[in-house]
Amino acid sequence: MKGKICLFIALVGLCNVYAQNNFSYPCESSDDIEECIRDYFSESGDCEKSTHEDGEPIPNQSQNAYFSKSNITVLASKANVTYINPQIRTFYINENTSNLVFAVEFDAIIMDSEYTSFRFHQVAREPIITGDAVNASYHPTIFSSLLALYLDIPTAVKEAFLTGASHFFALYLQKYFCDFGISLNSSGVGNTIGML
Repeated sequence: MKGKICLFIALVGLCNVYAQNNFSYPCESSDDIEECIRDYFSESGDCEKSTHEDGEPIPNQSQNAYFSKSNITVLASKANVTYINPQIRTFYINENTSNLVFAVEFDAIIMDSEYTSFRFHQVAREPIITGDAVNASYHPTIFSSLLALYLDIPTAVKEAFLTGASHFFALYLQKYFCDFGISLNSSGVGNTIGML
């Protein structure tokens, strides 16, 4: 019985060691967190420091969104993306996993496109395709005017951000902090994020 108790105590102690916060905050004491993050990336990675003025559009070759629940694919070309009031919420490294956590909140992300293709995929039929210029603001009311998506707004917003959020973040990172020289298009952003 005594051996079992010691083993239990040893396991609890081991679990507590791994449960402890082992985070480092490279910009915690910086007066200018944005410049500190630029320095961090330029010193840690193969990139050139970059800056961008809030509210100024960034040219974006393409932006895609997939809405599986309503069978709609949206393909925007020659788009411009504008970030409104980005606020850095956290920037740290988990030393146990070597993961960098960088969280940013925006008041809005605005995507303007000269031409956007909407494809409604039908079962056992060709898709219905239409297109137009688009100006979309990604905030809580973005999809309120689209009837098919209006029926389930929480799912529509999740689908849009699951397919677009990593691209928006990679574009923000390259234009505001450090340009890694990677061509960004939303169809290949998964590989882009992995390389960063």
